[in-house]
Amino acid sequence: MSDSGSVLTAVSVPIAREHKMLLLNTTGTGAPFFTKDNPYIVLLADPVSTVWPKYIADFIKDQGVANGIKRVAILYSTNDFTNTQANALRGFLKQSDKVEIVFDQGVPTSTSNYNVLIGNIAAAKPDAVIELGYVGNDIAFLRNLQDSGEQFPFLFTIYSGLEKEEVQKNVGASGLANVFTYVTGAYIDYKPTTGMTNEEYRKVWEATYPGGHVEYGINAIAGYMSGLVIESALAVTDSMDQLALRKAIFSLSGKLRTLDGPFELDDMGGQIGEITPLGQFVADGKDNVKLNTIYPPAFANAKPVFETK
Repeated sequence: MSDSGSVLTAVSVPIAREHKMLLLNTTGTGAPFFTKDNPYIVLLADPVSTVWPKYIADFIKDQGVANGIKRVAILYSTNDFTNTQANALRGFLKQSDKVEIVFDQGVPTSTSNYNVLIGNIAAAKPDAVIELGYVGNDIAFLRNLQDSGEQFPFLFTIYSGLEKEEVQKNVGASGLANVFTYVTGAYIDYKPTTGMTNEEYRKVWEATYPGGHVEYGINAIAGYMSGLVIESALAVTDSMDQLALRKAIFSLSGKLRTLDGPFELDDMGGQIGEITPLGQFVADGKDNVKLNTIYPPAFANAKPVFETK
């Protein structure tokens, strides 16, 4: 079973394949991991990265353009997770002749100072800025953006929604206000057929880790979700043979529903259920923000707020 995230999972994929051992992949969503000739991988608790940015692009094309969002800047970290998302987002946006990509740059995942990059982005005069990185990248970017005084009508970061408590602790509520992000199972009230509801699980989590010393976010959800899938597969597998285990996990596809949503696999073992809708943080009192779901309409509970320049 791999550790979480695409950077760490990348090491596991070739080792598992070489030794013909099934890799139970928690949240390594990079597209290169999944190929038709490798049956030794299944993604358990996150959709593949090519699926994630669809709702960003659809929202911009469906609602953003009508609100003046036509020029887009993409800044991404060059790892399997965010590079895959950037490629997918670029492709989705280019399907519309109403949206222009005016800035598109990859930077090392180790980047910790975004001041020059923010200046370069501002010079391109985008209406939307989409920064795709890990939690440390988001924190550094949002801090530098606050210091710069720059504002964009639409601003998106990934980990603001995935690990809200960690990001808010480091950038403050004001740094998250009106930021768009992904909405995970931590903020959607799915009705699971297996395991605890989100509310039940959060109570158990907070009792186990009192005082907020271990933040409740996507990794808390993903670990539990993975355990549920493995438990369910072991209950129906014909044997402990590696491909028999894979067959058992695939037998759950389209049938299992947890606090993270419906579990569904493509033929290469990539997760295509457990979608990540588009959300936005809005001020909730003096020192806090809450995450609203904005898109798609079937999940939306609020209307978007566009920053003024």
